[in-house]
Amino acid sequence: MLWPTGLARAGGRYRTRLVVGLLATSIPIVALVVVGLTALASSALQRATERRLTVQADEIGESIDRFVVERRNDLHLLASTLAGRPPTEVATVLGQVPDDAYDVLQVSDLSGGVVAVVPPGEAVNPGERVWFRTAAAGQPVVSEVYTDRDEVRWIVAEPMAGPDGRPAAVAIGDVRIEALAAFLDESFATSDETVLVDAQRRLRPGRGQRPRLHGRG
Repeated sequence: MLWPTGLARAGGRYRTRLVVGLLATSIPIVALVVVGLTALASSALQRATERRLTVQADEIGESIDRFVVERRNDLHLLASTLAGRPPTEVATVLGQVPDDAYDVLQVSDLSGGVVAVVPPGEAVNPGERVWFRTAAAGQPVVSEVYTDRDEVRWIVAEPMAGPDGRPAAVAIGDVRIEALAAFLDESFATSDETVLVDAQRRLRPGRGQRPRLHGRG
């Protein structure tokens, strides 16, 4: 009979339109669900990465704090050892200090004049720097990182007592900032480069280099 056949065809066309309509409706929903899940996964990954990097940054910060404490202890011991010695002995002792953590080791009188410096010819010019006035007044000090002509300086300074117990000179260590790169291990940042900044978000550059201590492509 023709009538059932026509009905079957009409029903087939209806089912086809129904399926197409359902697909047209469901595909955007599926797409939105996929986008939403992707965004959630990306957000979760980002949060996990941020937490990991924050923990690592805190650990590195603690290591750098210990590094600074060690440098202050170095200068305290050096100042105690050199106090009251003649300039020739001062130069000899400075030359015996391992230089892996310092670019310059120096002793200056209270006017800023150089008593002895290692390496020769690389003297730090304290001028009217706040750190030098602080040390000359009897207080140990760690300077901010600053630029002196073409050199980047990070100074640890310790007063040296004279026979009367008052400051008679200042022991100065110009810290080798590149030594800080040792605290940035291979796992910290594998897809970009890492920089160090101080509490004011100022870059801590390397001596005579661009202000980047560690990086990889």
